[in-house]
Amino acid sequence: MEKMRVSVIGVGTFGEIHARIYSEHPRVDLLAVADINEATAKRVADKYNAKAYTKYEEMLRDPNITAVSIVVPDMLHREPCIKAAEAGKHILIEKPLATTVEDGKAMIEAAKKNNVKLMVDFMNRWSPPFSLAKKSIEEGEIGELLYINMKINDSIFVPTKMLPWAEKTSVLWFLGSHAIDLLLWLVGDMVDGVSCISKSLMLKKMGINTPDFYHSVLEFKNGVVANLENSWILPESGPTLFELTAEIVGTKGKIDIDTARNGCIIKSTQEKYSHPDAFCLVEIAGKMRGFGYTALDHFVSCVLEDKEPWIKNSTSLDVTRIITKLEEASQKREFIKIR
Repeated sequence: MEKMRVSVIGVGTFGEIHARIYSEHPRVDLLAVADINEATAKRVADKYNAKAYTKYEEMLRDPNITAVSIVVPDMLHREPCIKAAEAGKHILIEKPLATTVEDGKAMIEAAKKNNVKLMVDFMNRWSPPFSLAKKSIEEGEIGELLYINMKINDSIFVPTKMLPWAEKTSVLWFLGSHAIDLLLWLVGDMVDGVSCISKSLMLKKMGINTPDFYHSVLEFKNGVVANLENSWILPESGPTLFELTAEIVGTKGKIDIDTARNGCIIKSTQEKYSHPDAFCLVEIAGKMRGFGYTALDHFVSCVLEDKEPWIKNSTSLDVTRIITKLEEASQKREFIKIR
């Protein structure tokens, strides 16, 4: 059986998950991992029987590697993506595609020029609740779509303890990119214009110069309106690290989604109660499964079967374009047209 021979650039929290999924995948050989932290690179490489690098450029010179996952901070995607494309490697890159439209265009052009596949890991497209919602919308079950209220938030643990580079990005890039891709997919149209308000108080006082939250309104060309909340200052005492909810309203009904506090499993102990993740990344029979796995499995299939990824690069670039306009709108406090 033909296998995709892959490496991972950046093996922090989520990069290690990529490494684990690849190491367990029946159609993949994980050959190498790269991380600027030598101890991290060695630990993950040893754990999953791969070769460790501290310089990804050296790793990309390995002719045996056919594909690469890029799991580095939001603002650092351009350089490794273009170098991987120039080395002839197919590329899966964590969201967002890029934090500037210029970078995104350059990355897409590099992939096209070197005839390699490029896919952004907007994994929530594979989330079962959102897949059911999309089917319901397409079949007209809730009538004509009117508006969507969506929130994707994190606890303050994420910008203060999990991400040492939090102030170099924003929660709009880190979480909002997921939401905007979902909204573009669910609505099935492009955003016409946006307005946005952000506030900086809690994190700024802690020495982390990035907004606490954004409240955004996206007006689509077909008339649908989306209200979007992205925050990463929720208390750590909450039952989940994140929250992701959506209220999808049409002329004949509505759909409510909660994939974090999902209710299908609640654990209560002497110390706390919690809602364990039952959808995204779930260990079953010793192997990682869930829609986080399914998204990577799709990339593997695209490479090995020479198929185009479900998530189009033009849509990924639209996500970047919309977020840059939301940031502009939050600074100017006015409605901003996308194009």
